[in-house]
Amino acid sequence: EEIKGTGVSVTALCPGPTKTGFWKAANTVETSELNNLKNASPKKVASYGYKKMMKDKVIAIPGGAVKLAPLGVRILPRSAVRKIVYKVQKMK
Repeated sequence: EEIKGTGVSVTALCPGPTKTGFWKAANTVETSELNNLKNASPKKVASYGYKKMMKDKVIAIPGGAVKLAPLGVRILPRSAVRKIVYKVQKMK
């Protein structure tokens, strides 16, 4: 809202799991659970983000499963969200 009318736009790209060299650079390995997720290529993520930015979208979330996460946080009880986050973090 602060930049409205300035000719500048902002789009937050929230890609979720993406095929990058992150795990190798972090000197760790991907868990089997993370390997089972459908990871998008950086090129596809960037293309998606660019298209949404050109349409003046404020948030760009590629992939169906990743789009469900914010909804889950809103509709699930906090105790359920905490348990899910704990399990995901424990996979690391």
